[in-house]
Amino acid sequence: MKLVRFLYRQIGFLLLLAIGTPIVLLVGWVQTSDDGIRWGPKIVSWMASTLLKLVDVHITVDRPELLRNHEGFIFSNHTSYMDVVVMMAFNPVRYVGKNEIRRMFFIGRLAWAIGCVFVKREKKASRSAARSTLATLGNYKPAVVLYPEGKTAPIGKLMPFRKGAFEIAQAAGVSYLPVSLLYSHPTLVDWRSVSFWQALWNIFSRNYPLDVTLYVHDPVHPAPNDDIVELMGNTRAEMLHVLTTKGNYQPENLEAMAA
Repeated sequence: MKLVRFLYRQIGFLLLLAIGTPIVLLVGWVQTSDDGIRWGPKIVSWMASTLLKLVDVHITVDRPELLRNHEGFIFSNHTSYMDVVVMMAFNPVRYVGKNEIRRMFFIGRLAWAIGCVFVKREKKASRSAARSTLATLGNYKPAVVLYPEGKTAPIGKLMPFRKGAFEIAQAAGVSYLPVSLLYSHPTLVDWRSVSFWQALWNIFSRNYPLDVTLYVHDPVHPAPNDDIVELMGNTRAEMLHVLTTKGNYQPENLEAMAA
């Protein structure tokens, strides 16, 4: 039965990519009249939402309108590559991605179509160019998702934040919206300890639902003279409080005791 579920969901996923990608590339550039967001991000958002329904993933957002209407940056904790699909499934957003993603046949074209910013992380010039691009986009709708931790974190731990995301928001004069993301079965989406194919098998073959909850904090509007370290510390403290009280994250004092 597991194999049947896996094949059914895998085929559905491949059909979504095969049918949706040409449509995005064909009409994705068309501007919609109601909210100014192009069809490309909207279609990709629908594809992500359909995929999550196919694999029995349910999203709950405590303040949906605030997240849906935010124009600026979204700062979220980063547990898994599933985070990207979850955020996109709820509402059209953009990301900063590794340059290698651009060369992936389907995913790279979809990432380009929704306006992702690509960066060669090993090259300082590329990172600087990406930061400059993000700070001068002009239009921040769809919102741009950044992960202040800089990479995926171990289960139950919020890693130290890096200054870059906060400096970009301050330089752009644009608000950021912190979002704390929690999974009902975090080990299922932990791809740090298993291969990509094993993770895909675990998600596509399971026979129980996966619930994802997004807790939306108040937006922060950084002023030019605000202290970046203070902004970073306050935001991390707020997110850690929610992640520990609502989910399975470790409080800082317990982490220090275990160290």
